[in-house]
Amino acid sequence: MKDNRYFPLIYFITSIFLYGVGFSSIFRLCKSDSWIVLLIGAFISLVLLPIYRKIINKTNKYIRLINLLFILLINMMILRIFTTSFYLTKSPGLLITIPFISLCLYNQSKGLNTIIKETNILYIFSIITILLNLLASTKTGSISFFTPILETSLNNIVKGTIYYTIYMLSPMILLTNINIESKSYVKAFIFTNLFLLFMSLVIIFVLGSNLISIYRFPEYMIYKEIYLFGFIENVENLVGLIYFLNLFITSSLCLYNINEITHKRYINILLGALILVITEIVSDKYKYSLIIYKYLPFILLIFILLYNIEKIVKKKK
Repeated sequence: MKDNRYFPLIYFITSIFLYGVGFSSIFRLCKSDSWIVLLIGAFISLVLLPIYRKIINKTNKYIRLINLLFILLINMMILRIFTTSFYLTKSPGLLITIPFISLCLYNQSKGLNTIIKETNILYIFSIITILLNLLASTKTGSISFFTPILETSLNNIVKGTIYYTIYMLSPMILLTNINIESKSYVKAFIFTNLFLLFMSLVIIFVLGSNLISIYRFPEYMIYKEIYLFGFIENVENLVGLIYFLNLFITSSLCLYNINEITHKRYINILLGALILVITEIVSDKYKYSLIIYKYLPFILLIFILLYNIEKIVKKKK
């Protein structure tokens, strides 16, 4: 795995905003034409990737710190809402988030090499599990769910494409301190986009345009359609746990990057505690969660613009 040791890391990081937020918002906007949005968005984000990588390198550490904390907040919100919705429905939110972030803090303290080794082990399990279950769920699908093509308005297609591009590029801030060759970066980025495109096609094929625009977690609900050999059911409870791997790796890398800025463990713990408190407040009041869900692409875009503005100011100076 030495030649491609960063490949799994890029896979986990790049796809983080699509699970729990991205798929849902794009499906709600573009319905059965969402696969077109992902295809166009993948091409645009691939073109912009080398430019964006240059922009975010050597950026202001305080802007980066705020961005990292925001990504960590989104992760904790997805973790809490997803877990309390489908797994531990009566458990207090802090009983879920405190052990999780504690494990992430411990994980980041072991260094970047440990996180990379974990990704090299976990991504094989993640890819195979998701792929096999996606194929198993197609038993109840229908090709008619893709028709009529281009029923969505051009305005929504453009908006969905912009959303997808932002979702794909924003997590790259987590990899600024890691020296990854451009060739390896592009290969992993293309693979992740193709994998997400395939997943979106299967979700539309199985659920149809009406259901994908209603469900909060369509990438999870699709597994409810799996019923094998007349007795294997409720597979979604097992497969859904795979998405926690993305949250675990991304949150650990977030905390690792924060530690690289602060260099003080007690500050990291305090910042982690602050994020948990905000997560509890926002997640408990569902209207606040909906506001963040609705405006997430715009918030992420603000960070992208801030990096650009900073670059322009530095050049002028």
